[in-house]
Amino acid sequence: MHTAILIPLTFAGAMLLEISRLPAGSLGWLAWCRPEWLCMVTFYWGFQSARGLNPVVLWCFGLFVDVLLGQPLGLNGAILALIAYVVGLNCERLRMYSMPQQVAILLMILLLAETLRSWILNLAGHSGWSFETYVASFITVLLWPVFEALVKKWHLPRSLG
Repeated sequence: MHTAILIPLTFAGAMLLEISRLPAGSLGWLAWCRPEWLCMVTFYWGFQSARGLNPVVLWCFGLFVDVLLGQPLGLNGAILALIAYVVGLNCERLRMYSMPQQVAILLMILLLAETLRSWILNLAGHSGWSFETYVASFITVLLWPVFEALVKKWHLPRSLG
């Protein structure tokens, strides 16, 4: 599939998965196990795309998620732009890393992003800080190899042989 089509499709799918919530009355602990879909897609396209990602577009995606989730405006946009910036600075190096090294880098970036998110939400009075906020980072890292393999399967051009 062409990159110009696949990038918006993956971001749209990630936004839908990001804003989806479990129904009331379901298992409460399961809500902490939702992966950070937008962060994972931003990480993937940040080091796969030759031109990098436009931080303004990412900010708009994050702003849309902020409005839908009722979080402080600009929080998710700033986090996505920060991830794109960090990955963009190191994209050549990330492409050469093995899967375990990519997982370690992704985990560090996600833990930093979750710490920043928790700190800002705590300052805004939305929620207190707890270690449970980091569960989503570890779930995202566990899904990373599967996600990368699926998107690469659609992204890389097929051989004509």
